[in-house]
Amino acid sequence: MTAPHPPTEEHRLYLAARDMLGDPSPDTLLVVDFSGLAHIDDLTLWHAVAGGIRDRLGGEARDSFTLRHHRVALRLDGHRCADTHSRLDELAGFLAGHNHGRLTWRCFDLPRDGDGFLAFLRELKADGIAPAPPPPAPA
Repeated sequence: MTAPHPPTEEHRLYLAARDMLGDPSPDTLLVVDFSGLAHIDDLTLWHAVAGGIRDRLGGEARDSFTLRHHRVALRLDGHRCADTHSRLDELAGFLAGHNHGRLTWRCFDLPRDGDGFLAFLRELKADGIAPAPPPPAPA
């Protein structure tokens, strides 16, 4: 008998989604796509861009998920998409202006952007990641 595989980061995100969508307190889920950056497999570039994102967001994320295809999802407290967009737009412009490629992202203020977030989760599933089973209905 083989040992069960540890949960993937995508599975961890599915499990966290239950909390984010079921809790009325505001959260932001930011999904940053590094795949458009040149030399993204270079750890120096990876750390520099990740550090730039952390600096622009003003601190640590509440939780993070390293997803397939050079994507990272960050859970932030409060509704921060508007602020996050302006801060990351500046970093993306800097990277593009220095011929490092294209940084893209998607942002969901939860629970109000729940439909868009659920669509993103369906995209992950279509990418070949089986979701965790749905939570039981609240009593």
